[in-house]
Amino acid sequence: MIFLLDDISEKQKNKTENQILRDQMDAYEREISLQNEKSEQLRALRHDMKRHIAEINAIARKGDYELLEEYIGSIEDVLKDTTPICDSGNSGLDTILNYMLSRAVSKNIHVKTKLAVPKDVQIAIYDMNVILGNLIENAIEANEDVENPQIDILINYVKGSLAIELSNTYHGEIQFKGDLPVTTKKEKEKHGYGIMNIKKVLDKYNHTLDFDVSDDRFTVRILMKVT
Repeated sequence: MIFLLDDISEKQKNKTENQILRDQMDAYEREISLQNEKSEQLRALRHDMKRHIAEINAIARKGDYELLEEYIGSIEDVLKDTTPICDSGNSGLDTILNYMLSRAVSKNIHVKTKLAVPKDVQIAIYDMNVILGNLIENAIEANEDVENPQIDILINYVKGSLAIELSNTYHGEIQFKGDLPVTTKKEKEKHGYGIMNIKKVLDKYNHTLDFDVSDDRFTVRILMKVT
C-alpha cells in the first residue's frame, strides 16, 4: 500500500510538472507569434518612412504644429508598441525574455537588462525557457507588495559558458531547504516546482547554481557550459 501511494504521488507530481512545462511552451509559442507581428509592423513603418518624413516636412512648412505633434505622436506609438525590451540579437533568448519581462513591466516592475550573447550561439531554447521562465516568474511573485519593485538581469556568454545573474527586490521571508529556496505559499502542492525544474535542467550541464539573500535583494547566479 505504501509503495502504491508513493507511486500515485510521484505520478501526480510528474503530471503537475509536465503541465507547468506545457504552459510555459505554449506561452513561448504565443510570444514568437507576437514578436513576428511586431516585426511586421516595424518593417511596414520603415518601408513608409520616406513618405512619413515628407508628410512631416509638409505639415511643418504649413506651420500646423498641433497636427505635426499628433502625426509624430502616432509614429512614436507604433515604435513604443514594436520596440522589444531585450534585443541582444539572439532571437531565442530575446523571445523568452521579452515575453516574461513584458509581464513584469505590466505589473509596474522596473526592469533592467544587460545582455552580451552572440546571435549565432546555439542555446537549447527549451532549457532556457525552463530556466529563465521560472526565474522571472519567481521574481515577479517576489515583488508583490514591494514599494519600488525591480528585476535586474545580466547574461554573458564567455568561452562556451553562459553566465546568468538575476536579482530582484522582495517582500517577506525566504526559506531554504538544503541549498535551495522553497516556496512560502500556503498551497505548497501547487507551487515550488520552479526551482526544482531549473535544477533538473541544469543537471544536464556542467554548472554552478548559487543564491544570495540580502535585506531587500534576492540574487540567483548560474554558470553553465553550453558548448
